[in-house]
Order: sequence, then C-alpha cells, then structure tokens
Amino acid sequence: MPSLVQQVRDAGVIGAGGAGFPAYKKIDARVDTVIANGAECEPLLFKDKVLMENYAAEMIDGLQLVMQHTGARKGIIAIKHKNRKAIAAVSTHLRENISLFEMEDVYPAGDEYEVVYHSTGRRIPGGGLPLHIGVVVQNVETLYHIHRAAQGQPVTHSLMTIHGHVKQPLTAWFPVGMSYGEALQVAGGATIDDFVLLDGGPMMGKVVTDLDTPVTRVTSGIIVLGRNTHLTERKMQSEQAFKRIGKSACDQCSLCTEMCPRYLLGYPIQPHLVMRSLLTTGPMSGTLTHWAQACCECNICTLWACPEELDPRNVCVVTKRDLKQQGKWLSPEQLQKL
Repeated sequence: MPSLVQQVRDAGVIGAGGAGFPAYKKIDARVDTVIANGAECEPLLFKDKVLMENYAAEMIDGLQLVMQHTGARKGIIAIKHKNRKAIAAVSTHLRENISLFEMEDVYPAGDEYEVVYHSTGRRIPGGGLPLHIGVVVQNVETLYHIHRAAQGQPVTHSLMTIHGHVKQPLTAWFPVGMSYGEALQVAGGATIDDFVLLDGGPMMGKVVTDLDTPVTRVTSGIIVLGRNTHLTERKMQSEQAFKRIGKSACDQCSLCTEMCPRYLLGYPIQPHLVMRSLLTTGPMSGTLTHWAQACCECNICTLWACPEELDPRNVCVVTKRDLKQQGKWLSPEQLQKL
C-alpha cells in the first residue's frame, strides 16, 4: 500500500488556504503538533466554516492521518469563537489527542504565524516555517482532501464562496476548470452590468476581468464588485501610480507599522521604512527595503491603517519581488539580525 505522502501527491492535494503549497511536502516530516487551520478571516468568505459544519468527521480523519504519519502527539483545530455551529459540529467528532482552540474574531486570525503563536505559544522564526518549531499547519479543506486521498480520490472540486452583486450568494463545491463566468451563473448571475471579480476576499483578493478564468484548487471565493467602487479602483492602481503617490505623500506617521500584525508579533517588518525608501534610495535599496521581507501581504496597512490611502502593502510586495530578482533575499538567520 502506498504511503500517505504518495497518496496525497498522487491525488494532487495542495494547500487550500490560498498558498497552494504541495500538501505532501508539508506532511513528509516529523513534528509533535498538527494544526487544522479553520480560522477563516477574509471578509465575505465562508468556505472553511461551511466545510467544518458539513464535513467535520472527514476533516478530523484527515487530521488524524497526518498526525499518525508525522508522529504528532497533539492535534489542534483552530476556529473563530463566533462560528458556534462549526464548533458544535467539530466538537462531536473530537478524539482524545485532538483539541479545539477558539480564535478571536479579528483579522488576520487565520494567518499561519498568528494561528501557531496563539494556539501553541510558539513563535515561528522570521522567514521560517512551522516545521522549524515542530508544527505542521494545514487548512481544514486540505485535510478533507487528504482524507479523500487516502481512499484513492483525487482533488476535482474546490469549495468556494460566491458573493457580492449576485442574485444568490452561496458556498458550494465547484469543479476545477469551470470558468468564473459559469460559476457566476450557479449563483444566479451578476446583478449589475459593469463589474469586476475579486479572486479571493476584499482584503487580499486580486481583481479579475476575464470571465473565462478557470476555477483552480486554491480558488476560495469570487466576489462581484462594481468596476467604479472605491475598493476596485484601489486594487487596480498601477505600480507606477502607487509608487509615485507614495513617494510624494507619505508623511511617515508609522501607523502602517504600528498596526502590522507581523510587527506586533515581533517580526522584522516595518512598512513605513519601506515607504521611506521610495523617497531616499528607491526599491533598489539594500538596507531599508529589507524591512519588507517579512510582509504577509494582509493589506491592513493599505486598507485600514494608512490615513492618506497610500499603498504600503503593494510597495512591500514589489520590493520583495525586487529583492529576489537582485539576489538580495535574506536567509531566516540574516533576517533576524535586522
């Protein structure tokens, strides 16, 4: 009989929480704790909540399989405290070595670093992985797919939410490869004429205008927005524009840093210094711009913290891109010395 790693690989299971990291690589390790991440935090997305309410037994079986394979003695299921129906469903299937951890209803509660820190008290090294502290984290839908993989079932559908300007918002299974336009029809179609789609939630989602874009294994939701809404306009701003505006208007108030969840956990990330680099040495800087490397791209700095509606998140994103292209990306050990 093939190993769980081989079964998961053959079934095409990847991280369903958004990153799409191959699940077989995560579970091919020895750890003491496995965390099922159900702390869904993107506004308007409900696929993890719906999965736990309806497939709790299958998800927990997947968690147990990963625990057995990795040698983990402890399993933790992280769910937001407000999701009482999901908590009730999961609670009926808990096993002796698996416990529930209720997260606060805050954003970004579902961030891997946040989940690990709050549920275990351990801190992932900056630039590191949960594996470095003896932990594996898998999204709850990923664990559901691992349960199916152990039975020889490949990943053919993705659980996703369709919301926004549609006739019937819903969360359902959609076949991988189905077009976004076809998926919208399942929700009754758009209720406005001039619209764009958000692939993902309003905080981290990306604007999509092509209705032929296919559903993938990491598609978590589609939100229909008016083309001229404020959020759409902000997300469609060009790199040239957000750099030019940021260079001229940032007053270094540092609210983007003070409200950054990774900064509050003690990681070397300071968006206001990245914004400052636009004025001084630009994105070519080999010093100030390293403060962007630990950015998790949650968008709190841009959509919530900045009083001038600048875009420190995307400045951090393109800075990380430039650091990689220039061969200036720091190792976790180097990053900790900033």
